Amino acid sequence: MTSAPPRLLSIEDAMSECDVSRATVQRWMKIGKVGRHGGTITLQAFFFSPDKPRIPWPALAAYGQ
Repeated sequence: MTSAPPRLLSIEDAMSECDVSRATVQRWMKIGKVGRHGGTITLQAFFFSPDKPRIPWPALAAYGQ
């Protein structure tokens, strides 16, 4: 049995899911945040074109943990 590929979110979708601004989502992708053990964690995104990144739903959910 094959599993379905993860849902890919636009920046606008991520903004809506997390109730944050565009700048916040972009900052998560570029700069990230400090993780539990002191390292930096960035939000994973796929860049199929330079101006339209896509964020896997599981990555957004894990980033919020």
